[in-house]
Amino acid sequence: MSKEWSKIYNNKKFFRNVDSLKILNKAESQKWTYQKTAFELFKIMNPVSNKVNLKTSFKDYNNFLIRHIKKKKNFSILDYGSGNGFTIFYLYKKKIFSKIYSKDVNRHFINLQKKIIKPLNYEVLKPGGNTIKEKTKSIDWVISNAVLHCLPSKKNTKKLILEMVRIAKKGVLISDIFNTKYKGKFINHQMKRQKLTKKEYLKKYKKTPHLYFNKDFFLFLKKKNIKFKYLNMPKSFYDSQFGRYAILIKI
Repeated sequence: MSKEWSKIYNNKKFFRNVDSLKILNKAESQKWTYQKTAFELFKIMNPVSNKVNLKTSFKDYNNFLIRHIKKKKNFSILDYGSGNGFTIFYLYKKKIFSKIYSKDVNRHFINLQKKIIKPLNYEVLKPGGNTIKEKTKSIDWVISNAVLHCLPSKKNTKKLILEMVRIAKKGVLISDIFNTKYKGKFINHQMKRQKLTKKEYLKKYKKTPHLYFNKDFFLFLKKKNIKFKYLNMPKSFYDSQFGRYAILIKI
């Protein structure tokens, strides 16, 4: 993640930090089920779904994830850029994976996750990093959602993806990638939703780089004899943000 994005996410008063902590406190005091807690955390990170209700969006995303990576139980998994932990919490309580690793640049999110999952292998990332400290072939699956667009550069992106491949024994699933083709449509939607002029929009996001990726970008993997395929994201997931897709790398 770029330093600019990191500053935003590590602000203690940032709404996602405040709201996520409130949800965790409610879950503890009211003894919510794991699914309700995971869903409420999901809503903070994914508040908009135009075509279906958010429960359907939540279910569709998790089914998408499990369908592509679940082969048997007792796998280890690393969620790189794990956010407030809704995904790993859902998977952990489903007892699909035996060991769960979490990495995020947001220290508040990591502290939140530590309260949910014990024990948790966690790391607060430094902004701009593109290396992973774990040993080669040390974790079965690496997943990463809504991370690539926040990275400092496409050079950084390539290095990070190769690091994910290096440590994975079974595969890598990177989801929620922005397609360059839809950049204009996405910006127009954001301007309209936030009631911003073009000038106001450019000023607001000037210091927060937002990367988009043509599918040809990932051909660097093919040159290194790394097999992968493109996946369509569920239509109910981020349906207001246009043209997002995923890649699945099988080791």
